[in-house]
Amino acid sequence: MLALRTVTYCTENEETPDGTAALRVALAAIPAGRFEVWVTHQVNITALTGEFVQMGEGLLVDAAGAVQGRSRFE
Repeated sequence: MLALRTVTYCTENEETPDGTAALRVALAAIPAGRFEVWVTHQVNITALTGEFVQMGEGLLVDAAGAVQGRSRFE
């Protein structure tokens, strides 16, 4: 099953600690076998994974938020 979410937990280029915690809870709650696409800002991605992404780049992460792959979309 595929789901698409727009995730916004940042304000003026800064992620919020509560927002990052909410992302981690939501990520861990995805049932095994389900695939979700989250669209968000670079600051949220970095807060969640510790990785910096460029414009148009996406990360594949597991339920713990560990990066399993990355790709650039043009």
